[in-house]
Amino acid sequence: MPVDAAFSRFDMARLYDAFNHHGEDGDFYENFAEAPCRVLDIGCGTGSVTLRLAKRGHQVTGVDPADGMLQMARMKDTEARVEWVQAAAAEFSLPDRFDLAIMTGHVFQVFLDDAETLAALRNIHRHMKPGGSVILESRNPLAKAWEDWTQAKTREQRVIDEVGSVEVFYQIKSVEAEHVTFDAVFSIKSHGRDADQREPAEVCKGRNNPAPACGSRLPRSRTARLVGSHTLFGHQSRNHRNRAGLNRMSDTKRPPRPRGDRDGLNLCDGSLTR
Repeated sequence: MPVDAAFSRFDMARLYDAFNHHGEDGDFYENFAEAPCRVLDIGCGTGSVTLRLAKRGHQVTGVDPADGMLQMARMKDTEARVEWVQAAAAEFSLPDRFDLAIMTGHVFQVFLDDAETLAALRNIHRHMKPGGSVILESRNPLAKAWEDWTQAKTREQRVIDEVGSVEVFYQIKSVEAEHVTFDAVFSIKSHGRDADQREPAEVCKGRNNPAPACGSRLPRSRTARLVGSHTLFGHQSRNHRNRAGLNRMSDTKRPPRPRGDRDGLNLCDGSLTR
């Protein structure tokens, strides 16, 4: 799993939850296992689904290569319910074996070729108990959802604590062969602080980009732009759903489809074509 430079940065990772919510898909993951079990969340990000599973009594391990996202996950895990591991999907090594492994959202699509995909799946397979299940999400490339990823159609605005007013939109940079590359463009305007209010130490500590020194005074109003560029496997020139040698793929358990471009979640039994 390549490390996404944007998600490695705490200043961008802390904006993630405000614009990305797990609704019906999160409910599906939370309710999939009928009894408490060991769950491996690969590409766990800020831990939104990970923590939901842990609160249901599962023993959960979250794996992600991006330091910024894991910083956010650990901050949210106030009761230390989850084991957080910073590692790529093909490289983590744990003593535990798991009943269920999940890859939510875009995680499966960050593997940009079959070699990356197989390396990740084989490592996950090594960590599964016999009879364990793997759940992954995939967009339907025939829907060409990226054609609607424009500034006009994707613009959103939120007010985030300790950050201010944040606006985001998405725009396509390129569609080349099997890969879609897009930018997430954040505009941040913070204002209304007293002149003697200082930047929170925990924010300074986590930020990886140039910023005022911890404890320094903040201006009353400022606007900044942050751009994160992302590349996903998602074009239609390959048999997307069955790439990487997965066999015995089943669609017998599906969540609702809140977005029409999704192919649903695919359930496989963890076996791989060698």
